[in-house]
Amino acid sequence: MNLDRLERKTNIFYLEYLPEIKELLNAIKERGVDVSEAERLIENLEEAIKKKDYLLADQLIVMLQEEVERAKLEAGIFDNTGFFF
Repeated sequence: MNLDRLERKTNIFYLEYLPEIKELLNAIKERGVDVSEAERLIENLEEAIKKKDYLLADQLIVMLQEEVERAKLEAGIFDNTGFFF
């Protein structure tokens, strides 16, 4: 994957999917599930994007998706609309 493609993928994820994930995390948090790890990953992702470190951002996106899916299961949210990108 070349850097331009990683940059586009990261920016699309950041602009389009991250707001949805943040909203979902609020719903998960309301169910009493700890989402601090996902929130930490989001902070790291935002920092990586600011630094234009798209390789790191890509890794963080994968980790964030896994953490969100884990939290959804723990919260009893079962759907097949995962955020896989």
